[in-house]
Amino acid sequence: MAPSQRKSRQDKNPRKPSARGAPERAAATARRRPAPARIREQAAVARKAEEPSPRAETRAVDAGKTSPPAEPPVTLRASRRFWLLTLGSLVLALTLVQAYGYFTGWGDPERLVQRYFKSAQRLTLARRYPAAIHKYEKIIGMTTNPDNRRQALIAMADLLRDRKQWDRASEIYRQLQQQDPTNILSAWAGLQLAQIALEAGRLEQAYRDFETVSRRFPASDWDAEAQMGLGGVREKEERFPEAIARYRRVLAAYPGGFLAAEAWVQIGKCYEHLGDLPAAARAYQEVLDKYPPSTWDEAKARLQRLQSGKEAEGVRLWGGEP
Repeated sequence: MAPSQRKSRQDKNPRKPSARGAPERAAATARRRPAPARIREQAAVARKAEEPSPRAETRAVDAGKTSPPAEPPVTLRASRRFWLLTLGSLVLALTLVQAYGYFTGWGDPERLVQRYFKSAQRLTLARRYPAAIHKYEKIIGMTTNPDNRRQALIAMADLLRDRKQWDRASEIYRQLQQQDPTNILSAWAGLQLAQIALEAGRLEQAYRDFETVSRRFPASDWDAEAQMGLGGVREKEERFPEAIARYRRVLAAYPGGFLAAEAWVQIGKCYEHLGDLPAAARAYQEVLDKYPPSTWDEAKARLQRLQSGKEAEGVRLWGGEP
């Protein structure tokens, strides 16, 4: 083959450079590069060699040789937000618990009882008596405090009495009377029972109730009240001499009290019914002479009527026509 033909063939099929000389050529190329570029390349290679691959990291964690990568640190803003949310949640929870306790009595039933008392008083002032009675019934059913229970019973009985529901009111007063027969509450409840019977026209029952109080509490203010009640029953029955005798017992035992002034007025009324107007006038004058002006109103008015020759209002002579 001619030399010109061999050269043209070599130009068409150039030989590839041998792999043996690659490192030398790379080193020579690196030496020819500028120093800063070479330094940056070496640093990148070193960092890449130090960073473990994901597969190698997973194998290391599984083998227990290294820990997983740490989470990023919590910033101050994130920490502040967390504590604000926590504090707000606590305040909301406390408010809900307090509201639940206020409306249900959870944790402190007596607090709900006091709330019911206030509600019943407001209803009474608004003349919503059935609703007020219902509140007192709820208090009686839920409270364990004897004082609160007693207070609710008294208030409910008074409301029932004002509404002329005498049977229910009497049942409550009798329950209070039987709690402790020697207690002053028993005396008070006994007087209320007698007054209810008197208002309802059950005169014999009223007389027995007044006598019970007088017998259990002799020589006391309760006995004086009972004697006045016994005199009132006899007046209702038009048994005026017996009524005067009861009133005079009050005068003998308690001559200086307000009940004595009231007893003189009632004695004067009885004498008017009996037709003994001078004796009635003397009874009224006793009030004006011996007792304070706050007790004069009825006695003074009746005495003036008698002195003017007029019959006292509401007086009917015993056995006569009104």
